[in-house]
Amino acid sequence: MKKYKFSIVALLKFLVCLVVVIIFIIGMYNLFSRNNSHSNTDKYATKIEDTHDDEKTTKENDISSSENEHSAIVVCAKNISIDIKRKKVSLFYQNPSDSKSSVKLELYLNNQLIAASDSIPAGYELDTMDIDGNIKVTEGTYQGFLKTIFINPQTLKEENFDSGINVLVNIKDK
Repeated sequence: MKKYKFSIVALLKFLVCLVVVIIFIIGMYNLFSRNNSHSNTDKYATKIEDTHDDEKTTKENDISSSENEHSAIVVCAKNISIDIKRKKVSLFYQNPSDSKSSVKLELYLNNQLIAASDSIPAGYELDTMDIDGNIKVTEGTYQGFLKTIFINPQTLKEENFDSGINVLVNIKDK
């Protein structure tokens, strides 16, 4: 009969591997079971993770940042895609956690409203919007305007002043 001899080093290696596996399982559980709901938050808005600040590698020309008199800071990619078949708008828009206002977005092409979001609170980002109603658009690349509507944090009413950026909209029918 063979006698197995376990060393303390082997036991420690086993325990370290076990802890790593448990941490991985907990992380995956949190990733897939987290609830990002917020009252009146756009259904596509997701909470901004703290790691985004360290991982930003986008070029300065691709991102626009603005600040208004209410100290609302937003970060947005200037290139937007529309998938006609899915009726979805793909974009990158952040309302950082240090912003003082929630925002709503409206995408316009040729002064026609194409898509609008619900409220995006501070600390959330948006990557998808639904195309409004039966809007007819054709494939191509167009100059558009992404209007930012700031929501007064005290009154929860929309602020009526023009704010937004010009964006490049690429429409595909695939």
